[in-house]
Amino acid sequence: MLAGSGREWFTGAAGPGLLDAAVFAYTHLLLALPWGDRSLAEALAAEAPALVDHRDRMLERLWGGGGGAEDCGASVEWEKI
Repeated sequence: MLAGSGREWFTGAAGPGLLDAAVFAYTHLLLALPWGDRSLAEALAAEAPALVDHRDRMLERLWGGGGGAEDCGASVEWEKI
């Protein structure tokens, strides 16, 4: 969906929307948590690098790249769809 499209967000909007948040909820957990079996995270990175890039953009936009749970009070404007 995102790979090669030149878009940063799934809906093509100027900012992230609900679909972006839903995808981020899954990809961030897969990539960030210390799972005993990392095969799913490794497959995501190998087979869907655009989703990893999307997750990184969301982290940067929402938490300044840190992604720390302690800083969840970020001020962000979401696109209305």
